[in-house]
Amino acid sequence: MHILIDVQGLQSASKYRGIGRSTMAMSRAIIRNAGEHRVSILLNGMFSLDNIREVRQAYQDVLPASEIYTFSAQGPVAACDAANAERNRAAHISRDVAIAHINPDVVFVISFFEGHVDEYIVSIPDYPVTWRTVCVCHDLIPLLNPETYLADINFRQFYTNKLHEYERADAIFAISASAAEEVEKYTAIDVSRVINISSAVEPEFRVLALTPAQKQDFRQRYQLPETFMMTLAMIEPSKNIETLIKAYSQLPETWRNGCPLVLACKIRPAELAQIQRLSARCGLTPEQVLFTGYLPDSDLIILYNLCKLFVFPSLHEGFGLPPLEAMSCGAPTLSSNATSLPEVIGWPEAMFDPTDIQAMRDSMLRALEDEDYYQQLKNHALTQAAKFSWDRTAQLALAGFERVMNSQMVLSPPQMDARQFTAVAIERLVSRVTLNQESDRLGVAWALVQNAFSESTPRLLVDASAMMALGDTAAAPLTHRLITTLLSTGIANYSLRVVYALQEGGYRYAVVNQDGHLAAARAQDDPVLFARRDVLLVAEPQNRLSARQQAELDALVRSGTQVVFWLSHDELAAPLLATSQQACPPDDAGLRAMFVYADRIICPSSAIAAELQRCLTQWAKQIALNPALEIDSLEADDMPATAGDDIQQLIARLPLAAPGT
Repeated sequence: MHILIDVQGLQSASKYRGIGRSTMAMSRAIIRNAGEHRVSILLNGMFSLDNIREVRQAYQDVLPASEIYTFSAQGPVAACDAANAERNRAAHISRDVAIAHINPDVVFVISFFEGHVDEYIVSIPDYPVTWRTVCVCHDLIPLLNPETYLADINFRQFYTNKLHEYERADAIFAISASAAEEVEKYTAIDVSRVINISSAVEPEFRVLALTPAQKQDFRQRYQLPETFMMTLAMIEPSKNIETLIKAYSQLPETWRNGCPLVLACKIRPAELAQIQRLSARCGLTPEQVLFTGYLPDSDLIILYNLCKLFVFPSLHEGFGLPPLEAMSCGAPTLSSNATSLPEVIGWPEAMFDPTDIQAMRDSMLRALEDEDYYQQLKNHALTQAAKFSWDRTAQLALAGFERVMNSQMVLSPPQMDARQFTAVAIERLVSRVTLNQESDRLGVAWALVQNAFSESTPRLLVDASAMMALGDTAAAPLTHRLITTLLSTGIANYSLRVVYALQEGGYRYAVVNQDGHLAAARAQDDPVLFARRDVLLVAEPQNRLSARQQAELDALVRSGTQVVFWLSHDELAAPLLATSQQACPPDDAGLRAMFVYADRIICPSSAIAAELQRCLTQWAKQIALNPALEIDSLEADDMPATAGDDIQQLIARLPLAAPGT
């Protein structure tokens, strides 16, 4: 069975929330437990290059690059803007074409109700497709609280439409019994299609053996006192933070002074001002309610380890990851008794009514003053947390996929190959979508070509921009020799093409004569559409890249093209060696562009490679570097004397895909 996991929840704003954490952990666990099943992941190419690279990096230790797909579409597509409606419809069809060419048995969508305010594109088509779709249910909070979450007419229509699509899913994987009950009770989805796979937290959430120095350093970084209680939640109605602040304000002053309440979450300025005003009205000082802002997981784990008490007052949770994270770190944990939280907490004595301020206050005070009860909370935390694991959730999910594949209640997908599906999709575009702008029509057409993964043969594209710009092949001897050698030897499983960049943006295919020289640039030269598995090889980088050239590099890397820069002895050697032990040249735009866009830089010597690595380290916090960049070298002294052998060594170092991947 081939499972394709849509992980756009790691690209949208959800990556800062529990949905993003679940997307990462659940998908990785499925990959780890897949056994003989094949697993791929799907990304959205309309998000930024940094965003896409960050997600690709997150899977590099568990999944080969050949199983990471990025679909293309023409944006903007955010549903909140009516002007995007036609592009949005086209983008859904573009995504379907990409999936058809990946050809999975099951598409697993971990976060479905997104795309109102960003480029997120996910759907369950109302027409025949060649795969089954399984969605996760985290919760149905907007549906159950329409006066709070669906007051905006535009968003209400968006959510309602998504819910109708959601009901077409072949199965729903609920993350708790409570979430499963919501699906069964409030949607048209048959109970036989709802499966509870539970949820969990990553093993990194654990008790740490921190030294006194480490504790002190952490407290200083976040300006925290030695003793504090904490909560973790976004500022939104269901999280009930306002009620917690009111309950906390009723604690005795000695505890408010000695054990401040820390709100650990990403918080917008308006929300911060709102909470600060409420705190002041409740008689709390700024020293009694503290804010950390967004914390990376490594710091959040330390915070859980250091807190005296973790309090979670939520009114509605599909599962409730934060209290399980806290308990996994050994934090004494109090929680609301609403929706799924009793499943997570597992002990009535550790819960309170989230609508009762006095009950919440009494629970906190009991934990602070009753030593026996406090110790029971600590002991219960680790015992309860041990009952959950992502491996168990992944195994339940895999069994669920198999159940869907074998179900007699699910219609078998039509027998249609990717080329046939694409032809039908184009007809559907023509009949359902009206694109008035030429740029949109062209963008959609190019997206469809880029998404035809199964149709494309990988290409090695040699960048001859230097030769074309100088108009004299003698001025670019390295590129000329590279082209002639490659033309005579070829590359196994790759087609070879020579390309050049236009100053006004975009690449064109060059016309190459039999002697390896290029015909002069011509207006009729075909534009290059870069695709997944392509490799762009630049032998003589230009020192300056126009903004449009950089935009083109950005787009081709997002599509999945690998970029390699090969430096000759003359390229960069003198300035790099001259700056040894000094600051790297800050105005070297060509060098910076290489660090941003290159997947690999191949140098003529280890000395130059070392200098590049030094500059890379120096600039790491100044520019958005490629985190996967590799710097390699070809030592001139080790090269055989035979002409062209250096190019063969170069070819051996290129990130070429294996046949069939």
